[in-house]
Amino acid sequence: MEKELHGRFYKALHAPHVDVKASVQWLRFGDLFGETEGFVCAIQDQVVKTNNYRKHILKDGTPDFCRACRHPGESLRHVLTGCSALANTEYLHRHNQAAKILHQELALMYCLLEQRMPYYQYTPAPVLERDGVRLYWDLPIATDRTILANKPDIVVMDRAQSRVFLVDITIPHEENLVKAETEKKRKYLDLAHEIVDMWGVDSTEIIPIVISANGLIPVSLAHHLRQLGIRDGSLAARMQKAVLLDSTRIVRRFLSLQP
Repeated sequence: MEKELHGRFYKALHAPHVDVKASVQWLRFGDLFGETEGFVCAIQDQVVKTNNYRKHILKDGTPDFCRACRHPGESLRHVLTGCSALANTEYLHRHNQAAKILHQELALMYCLLEQRMPYYQYTPAPVLERDGVRLYWDLPIATDRTILANKPDIVVMDRAQSRVFLVDITIPHEENLVKAETEKKRKYLDLAHEIVDMWGVDSTEIIPIVISANGLIPVSLAHHLRQLGIRDGSLAARMQKAVLLDSTRIVRRFLSLQP
C-alpha cells in the first residue's frame, strides 16, 4: 500500500490529459518559503499524518474517522476535497481565491479596471460595465423559464462580438479533472441556449476552468484561457499557486483540530 501511495501523484501527473510542464510551474517560481514548498510536496505525495495515514501506514491504532465531519475515512483526498464540514467555508475560500485572479485579469483586459492589485486584496464588483462589455461576478442570471444551474462564477457579455462566456471554476481531486470539466459543460448547457435567445447574441460558450486541489493543470486549460482572449502565460501559474497555498492552509488548519 505504501508504494502505491507514493507513486500515485507521479502517475496522475503523467496522465495524457495533464499538462506536465504547467503542473510543475509552481516549482519554478522559487518564491515559496522552503517549509511551504516541502509541505506542498508532502501533500502531493500523500505523506501527511491524517487519521487514515496513521492507521494504514504508521499502523499506530488511530481510528480512521474524520475529525471535522466524523465520517469514516480521513484520507488526504477527503481533507482536500471531500469533507462536508469544509465545503461551504474552506473549499469555497480556495475556489474564490482562484476565481478572483481570473476575474481581475478579465476586468483589466476589457479596461474595466485601471490597475492590478494582489488577488487576496481584490473584491470583485458584482457587475462591471464599459463600452458594450459587461462582467458579472457570482450573480444568478434571470431567465424566462426555470433553470436551476443559472449562476456561473463569471459571465462575460461582449456586445461588440455578440458573444457571451459562462466561466465556472472548480478545484477537484486529481482523479476527477476530466470528469469535473465535462460536468461543468453539461451543467450550463440549458443556460447557454437560453442566453442566446434572451440576450440576442450569436453565441454563448461555456468555459470550465479546472485546477486540481494539489495543483495539476489539464491540457485543456490553456485552450480555455485563449478562448477568453487571455494570452498571459503566467495566469494559469498564478491561479495554481493560489490553489496550492490555500490547500496547504486547509490541511494545516485541519491537522490542528483535535483527532
